[in-house]
Amino acid sequence: VSISEKQDETSTKDAVAMGVGLVLFAPALLLLAAGEDEKVEIGHLKGEYAALKRSATRKKCKFISEME
Repeated sequence: VSISEKQDETSTKDAVAMGVGLVLFAPALLLLAAGEDEKVEIGHLKGEYAALKRSATRKKCKFISEME
């Protein structure tokens, strides 16, 4: 196995872990009480969550049902 293949494999695993982390923790973050200074950040997180959900739906990812 070449170094390039190992790097690609690691990158894929990292991307999957990040996606799963967002799916599991983003909804909890959105439920936190927000002051004025957190509203922008929460808006940004909602946008990222929506983009992840659209991408997962388009790619027919198995975990999409957990995002509902």
